[in-house]
Amino acid sequence: MRKDLNSLLLCLVCLAVLSPKVLSAEDDRSGWLKFGVMVAADTVDQDEDFEQYEVFLTHSLPWRRIGETWSFFTHLDMTAGMIADSEKTTSIGSIGPRFGFHQNDGPMIVDIGSRVTLVGDDKLGVRVLDGPVHFSSHARIGFRLFKKTEIGFRLQHMSNAGLSNRNPGLDLFVIDVGHYF
Repeated sequence: MRKDLNSLLLCLVCLAVLSPKVLSAEDDRSGWLKFGVMVAADTVDQDEDFEQYEVFLTHSLPWRRIGETWSFFTHLDMTAGMIADSEKTTSIGSIGPRFGFHQNDGPMIVDIGSRVTLVGDDKLGVRVLDGPVHFSSHARIGFRLFKKTEIGFRLQHMSNAGLSNRNPGLDLFVIDVGHYF
């Protein structure tokens, strides 16, 4: 699964880099900046009890392709917030690219992304994340509610990618709401 996701990310990066089309501000449907909140109050593993709350800022990158029905986009995501279990809370922050497609005349957005994630304290209750540096990857589906407001649902995986002795990983269901400026 991780190998397939990495291959897909590499293909999207190559598409973005090898065939960029810079759009003017009036051509950009998504807006230049998006600010919002992300909340993860449930984990994929029902035996775990984690919550994550973050604010995010998304910056549009210049690599885009406009198709007849769907358009390809690239963004840079930056987040800051907190992650907690039943015993402890610590800070979390991340930065990384996101690639996706949006319907030109419709509300749907689909994207994937990966961010370098820093965790303030890697020991959360009985769970040890093992190390301060992690990577958060996601697959997301979003919907434009109003002209400049969007809601998204993502499955997010966070792990240290083998940088430390142990790599327990953490899978979260995340809801995000953002507004474009």
